[in-house]
Amino acid sequence: MSWKHLKPFDTVCYTWLPNSKRGKFYAKSVKGLLIGYDDCGFRVFFKDKRIVEVCRDVIFDNYQEDNSKRYVDLSDWNME
Repeated sequence: MSWKHLKPFDTVCYTWLPNSKRGKFYAKSVKGLLIGYDDCGFRVFFKDKRIVEVCRDVIFDNYQEDNSKRYVDLSDWNME
């Protein structure tokens, strides 16, 4: 059993959008945060939409600008 595919939580990732969900001039991926794992894929939090989705087509950003910050401050997002 290999653990190489596991990533730490709060890792920046990009999910691929299929052609059916985007227009001709839209971005091909959406930036999100890895917050967990699911049977079918990765649980990704999208800050812009404020939702969590399970995604299979995910690319992880191995270089993060601030590696010392390992938490998400939810108080700034005014979630009610």
